[in-house]
Amino acid sequence: MNGKISINFVVEDSGWLKYLGCSTAAQYLYKGLEKVCSPLWNSNKRCFDIIHFHTFGPKAIFYKKIAKGTKIITAHSTPRLNQSNFQGGLKFESFYKKMYNSYDHIIAVSNICKKELIDLGVKTEISVIPNCIDLNKFKYSSDKRKIFRKKYGISKDEKVILNVAQQTPRKGIDDFIKIAETYNKPNIKFIWVGSMPYSIFSKDYFRINKLKKNCKGNIQFLGFVDDITEAYCGADLFLSPSYAEGMPIVFLEALSTGLGVLTRDIPEFKEVFRNNISYFEEMDDIEKLIQKLLPNQKNTRKINDFIKKYDAGKVADRHLKLYNSIIN
Repeated sequence: MNGKISINFVVEDSGWLKYLGCSTAAQYLYKGLEKVCSPLWNSNKRCFDIIHFHTFGPKAIFYKKIAKGTKIITAHSTPRLNQSNFQGGLKFESFYKKMYNSYDHIIAVSNICKKELIDLGVKTEISVIPNCIDLNKFKYSSDKRKIFRKKYGISKDEKVILNVAQQTPRKGIDDFIKIAETYNKPNIKFIWVGSMPYSIFSKDYFRINKLKKNCKGNIQFLGFVDDITEAYCGADLFLSPSYAEGMPIVFLEALSTGLGVLTRDIPEFKEVFRNNISYFEEMDDIEKLIQKLLPNQKNTRKINDFIKKYDAGKVADRHLKLYNSIIN
């Protein structure tokens, strides 16, 4: 394998953009590649063997015009996902089709994502490589559990049901609040980490803020937290009522710290995670599943071997093989 291949990662990572999932995914992959080659991050140099884009914001659009090399993009975003994030019912189909067709190669994060791009009319060659995480970073720590719980006033006896996501309808924030109101039990706390990165342009911005203000005391919205691993370690169950995803990194992060994951029964989750997580079909199913999945008082954290294939190093190897096959 050619370790001298020159690679530049192009990512919109300034301001609030650095908290988006696509930026996080790029960071994990970049760290994995650093172990086997020497990629650069948002370099201003114009010539590379591989220029790997992870977003197509202003920075990417400008750099793509002046850079020379094979231009690859990871399809973290599709119309199905993005049109539910913004106000005004924006239509993204023609923009996405034109943008993706302007690259030399596309990496889809799942087979469902690949099919969506093909159905959209994308003609560029597409490979499927999943997202990854740093398993050395995301592992259970009893010390981090204590830190998180002390920071947010959570007692030893309380069970925490966590979600990490943007506060948008697509992520199921309405259902998360509804579940918290229905499952209003003593010593059960619901916590949502994540905010509205698009501010007033976020879908249902004002309605969701009003909804949060009227929530009961058993649910907290923490916004951005400095160390997300503390949140995973401090929780007892990960609950995501999301309606649509690409290939969610937060599920990998939760599983890597030994958390059980409960989510909506939709095809993109089944394709990747199969029976390694739990699913609900109807809202009425959730209460019984929570009772079943919440751990006992010993808080045992069992790590599933399934997660190992998504380690950043292994997924980086798959990318490097693809890079070499393309330029050769």
